[in-house]
Parts: sequence; C-alpha cells; structure tokens
Amino acid sequence: MPPSTGGFPLKFLHISDLHIGKSLHGFSLLEDQKYILEEILGIAREHGVDAILVAGDVLDSTRAGEDAFGVYNWFMTQASEFPIYVIPGNHDPAEKLGCCRSLMRDGVHVCGPYCGKAEKHTVEDEYGELNIFLLPYIKTSSVRHFYGDDESISTPEAAFAKTMEASEVDPSARNILVCHQFVVGGGIDLRRSDSEA
Repeated sequence: MPPSTGGFPLKFLHISDLHIGKSLHGFSLLEDQKYILEEILGIAREHGVDAILVAGDVLDSTRAGEDAFGVYNWFMTQASEFPIYVIPGNHDPAEKLGCCRSLMRDGVHVCGPYCGKAEKHTVEDEYGELNIFLLPYIKTSSVRHFYGDDESISTPEAAFAKTMEASEVDPSARNILVCHQFVVGGGIDLRRSDSEA
C-alpha cells in the first residue's frame, strides 16, 4: 500500500453489515444496495482513503443467491482500486467470500474461514509499520474444536483471548483488528435480535 500523502497517517473507510441480498417482505433490496455501494465508493474517492475495511456481514445469508454474489463481485471489482480488507461475519459463507483468494490482485485481502488466529497484513506510512489483523466471526465451539476441544475455552471471551494469543499481537506496535464479534462488557447479558441465529 502506498503511504498516505500530506504528512497524515493512513486514512481508512470502515464499513460493515452490508447484508447484500437482503429482502424485506419479499421485496429485494439489491438495486438499493448497489446504489448505496456506489455512494460508498464515491465517498472513498472524494476523501482519498488509503484503504477500505469491511468488517463482516457482507452478504445477508450463508445461503446467498447468485444475484447477491453478482452484486458482491461487482462491488469488490469496483472497490479494488483501493486496498481492501474483508472479513466474514456471522451471516457470511466464509468459504465462498474468499473462494477466489488466489486469483485476487495485490491489495485485495479477503479473510478465509477461521484458522486459529487472525491473518496479519503489514503496511507502512510515514509513521512506520501498521499491522492489520483480519479475524472472521468466531464461535466458541469453532475455537474449541480447532484447539482439540480445550475445556478452558468455555466462553466467547476465552475463545477470543485464545485466538488473540495465537495471533501474536504486539501491543507496543500500531495495530488494527478488523473483526465482527459480540462484545459485551461489565457482566451485561447479551441480547440477540430475531435476525441472529
């Protein structure tokens, strides 16, 4: 990635929860969603961003249809004028989002399914190195299974901590974590909406 110009740090555009392919009361939102994605690309160009971060729920369903993948493909093609970093959320089919990862050009990074740790990408600007960690949506059961049914991984917090430990994040470095997780502090019980499965 080229360094930011003008003596400022890198400028990122952060988006998430696009839910491409969503329908409301049987009415497809694809046309409206494509319009909004065009507006997002316009904002990225207008502000001269150095990269786009897409933090999950790109598609509305793990069973997204061909029409939704068509809009996703169109967006990724248009957005690839910028370095772009994409992670799958809980609504995304992680394997399908990154199915062509080996064919993608430099600067297009689509995180694959959970592999035990976050993917690390390092870029530079005039302030030095910046690490971008990409972490797909994780479930406690997936992390446990990956680490041999480790019984100490019994909560979402423990699963996240294990993954971050394996990712070897240097807290003294400049880091960005792109993830799509439920984060609840202070002992508050998590409340899910009807759309969360």
